Parts: sequence; structure tokens; C-alpha cells
Amino acid sequence: MAGLAGATLVTNFDEVAENIRRYQHELPANTALVSRMSRHPVWYAVRGRGRRWLFGPSKFVGYAGISAKSYLASYNRKDGRETERVLAEWFETVPLESVLGRQLESGLRLFFADYRKVPNKLRRINVPKEELGEEIRGHTRPPVKSKALLERISVDPRICGGRPCIRGTRVRVSDILDMIAEGASPGEIVSGYPYLDADDIAAALLYAAHAVDHRVVKAA
Repeated sequence: MAGLAGATLVTNFDEVAENIRRYQHELPANTALVSRMSRHPVWYAVRGRGRRWLFGPSKFVGYAGISAKSYLASYNRKDGRETERVLAEWFETVPLESVLGRQLESGLRLFFADYRKVPNKLRRINVPKEELGEEIRGHTRPPVKSKALLERISVDPRICGGRPCIRGTRVRVSDILDMIAEGASPGEIVSGYPYLDADDIAAALLYAAHAVDHRVVKAA
């Protein structure tokens, strides 16, 4: 299927999954690829080893036989809208307030944090349709909102001078942000602080993102 400027759009799910894996493989060594991460509002996710979510942007994963080199060479000529139309055959957008959406949101933020980036505020995450259970389609328990993550943050004047901390600890949100800014990955932070988990790191990032959106930044 021909796409923009002669590029060929994917024709099956396996091509998409391979493109996502290729994006993950080429990203660490390509600063130009990393620099564009926050520009992408639409992401596609498939399961990797250990059922960990792997993410790729629509403008990368929707073209057959793509590589970092070909993607960057034609970046401004590629159109995410045409890839989204094709990818809709196999993928569906997940409501971020759902249980699965919360898991994906946490995974995407941790993925971005590894590269000291923040997801686009207009982000949408899509997964293979078979990953969508009854909970997503609204037939069982109500969705868990991002409020559940933010409830992990505590602001108590008796602890750390009232600065926002991970609930039940003295690890400040600013401590986590500082470690990420200095190059620590979320996995390294959790290894260094065994009483924290991945959702605590995601909560700190979400709290900081909300603070910036409201033009109020609380830091040490």
C-alpha cells in the first residue's frame, strides 16, 4: 500500500510489531531519534519479553521496512494521520483513566524518563485489539483514574518541611526528578531504594507534570 512520497505503509500486524522492536533497538544510539520523542502524540504498544510494553510512534511504526535513517531523512514528509488510518485495523486507543491505561501511562512515562524526556501532553496510546478486555469496554469495574497515582504523593508539614514526598517515605518528588536529570533510569532508582516501586517513580513524574501544567513547581 503506497503512502506519502512513495513510502509503503504496513500491510499486516507483524510488520508493525517488528517496527516497534526496531524503534526500541535503534533509539538508544540515535540522539536525533531521541530528540523527536516528545513531538509524537500517538504511540503504539506491543508486549515484549516478560510481557513488558514496548512503544513506538505512529510516524515510525506505520511504514514498512522503516529504519532510523529512512525515518529521519523523510521525517517532515511523513504524515501520522495516514499511518493511523492503516494501524486502526489492528490497534485501538486505550482510555488512560482505565486500569490498562494507567499501566500503559506508567510504562510510557518510565520509558521516556530513561531518555530524560516527557511524553506529549496530547498523547494517546494504542494497543492490539485483542489486549482490550471487558474492563476497557466498560462492562465490569469502573476505571482507575490517574488520581490513584497521585495519591502516592504526600504533602505533610511534619515531613521534609512539607515538600511533596512518596507516601510513607522521606523520598521527595524533587529527589526522584534530580536522579533522573542526572541520568539515573527508573530501574536504577528502584534498585537503590527497595521500598519504592515503578508506580512511585511514575507518580513523581505525573505530579511534576501536573505542577508544570498549573505553573506551580514545588521543589527542594
